[in-house]
Amino acid sequence: VWTEPDETPTTGRDHRIAFNCYSPAVDPTDGSIWCSGNRPTDNQLVRIELGDDSPRSCTAEVYLPPPSITGPPAYGSGGLHFDGEGVAWQDWRGSGHFASFDRNLCASTAPNPSGQACPEGWTFHRMPKPTFDNTPFPINSDESYLTQVDHHDVLGLGHDVPLYGVVNTDSLEVFIPGTEQFVTLRVPYPMGFFSRSSNGRIDDPEAGWKGKGLWSSYSNYAAWHLEGGQGTLQKNVKFQIRPHPLAK
Repeated sequence: VWTEPDETPTTGRDHRIAFNCYSPAVDPTDGSIWCSGNRPTDNQLVRIELGDDSPRSCTAEVYLPPPSITGPPAYGSGGLHFDGEGVAWQDWRGSGHFASFDRNLCASTAPNPSGQACPEGWTFHRMPKPTFDNTPFPINSDESYLTQVDHHDVLGLGHDVPLYGVVNTDSLEVFIPGTEQFVTLRVPYPMGFFSRSSNGRIDDPEAGWKGKGLWSSYSNYAAWHLEGGQGTLQKNVKFQIRPHPLAK
């Protein structure tokens, strides 16, 4: 017996929830499935534990960003991915934040109808981007899309650094957790680079930076909108970073 999403939760009964499951990701430390919201007012981060007889045995935890995040408040969640330590990385398309959520920091994971079971698990960073004028709070001029993680340090910026593609900037943004800095990887030409995903590849582990790289693609729906116009084809892009400018 349970209560429905539009009913008041009742002690002693399960409560069925309704939520979007955008950019689903698996926590490698325990196999749980996590979902991001994907609407301006849908800011839920949902953890699903399958149990022994899914879907009947599925249980969920719902987390919302704490109200202490202001100027602007976090809204418009998007891409989601995990690092090897079980930390969730999530970009916020609307408010321009990039956030991590570490469930291991939670004092309690008991169900909380408000979604505020673990405010201490969140850490928010704001992307230093141009903003629109004449808005009630800062709105970034571009928009983050999907989040990935460089698990094997193919970029040379560190293991498990998260990154995401950005609309309108011809670039990938990499976040370095240790220094809390953003590193922009921009594709200067042909103009119009927009990445929906990326994957690391190590071809020769003995060759240093030359033997590995991060691969992405031009993911636009209409290739003829890229620089070059009609007849232009989609392209793959390989990113490699020298450890210093004179590295061979």
